[in-house]
Amino acid sequence: MDRRIEQLQTELQTLVSGLPAFAEGAFSIFDLEDLKHKTTMQMPPVVGITYDGAIPVQANQGVASDFKSGNARLITFQFSVIIGIQYIFAGQDDTKPVGMNLLDEIRETLEGYKGVNNRPWVWAGEKPEDDVSSDGLIFYSQVWRTNVVKLGATNN
Repeated sequence: MDRRIEQLQTELQTLVSGLPAFAEGAFSIFDLEDLKHKTTMQMPPVVGITYDGAIPVQANQGVASDFKSGNARLITFQFSVIIGIQYIFAGQDDTKPVGMNLLDEIRETLEGYKGVNNRPWVWAGEKPEDDVSSDGLIFYSQVWRTNVVKLGATNN
C-alpha cells in the first residue's frame, strides 16, 4: 500500500507544481511545521503536500456497494495541500486575495482529476492555519480524498 500513497502524493505534487505560482516551490512535507521551515529556504508562495492517513469505506456508505467480492474493498486516502503566502496588510496592499486565488486554482486543477488511481480526487474543505501563520507568512490548507481499491483477502 505504501507505493500507492507515494504515487498519489507525487501526483498531487506534480499537478500543483504545474501552476505557475508553485513551479519552484512545491514540496512533499511531513506537516505544517515542515512547510514553514522550507519557507526559510524558498520565497513564497510555496505549497506542501502531506499524507493525512486512510480509512476503510464501509459498504453502508453506498460507495462500496458495487463491490460484491470479498476480495475487493475500498480505502479512502486523505492528503492535505498547504499553501504559504507572504502576508502584507498595509493600507490597500492586502495580500489575502492572492491566497484565495491560489486556493481556487488548486481546486480547479485537482477536483475530479483521475490519474494513477483512476478514481477522482474529491475536495473535502479548506481553512486558514492560524496556529503557524506568523512572521509575514499566512498558511491555508485544503483536504483532498480519493478512494483506492484494495484487492486480496483480508486477515479476518
